[in-house]
Amino acid sequence: MGINLYLCYIKKQSVMDNTLKLTETYWEMLKSLNDDIKLRLATRLTASVIASKDARKNRTDEMIEKHLGKWKDERNY
Repeated sequence: MGINLYLCYIKKQSVMDNTLKLTETYWEMLKSLNDDIKLRLATRLTASVIASKDARKNRTDEMIEKHLGKWKDERNY
């Protein structure tokens, strides 16, 4: 493994470790909330993931529609 690839791996691992630590910190603060509040939070988090995926899909569809049929060559009549 090259040194640059190794350093990228170490940095990525460090970011993942820090993210997990942050998640654990939030969990410690949130786990004592009542079930209703936890469910509302879970709903909001889930909606944010879905919205993010929908936004990416919409941009892809938009780009396909924008460029569909734009490539012309001898096969186009």
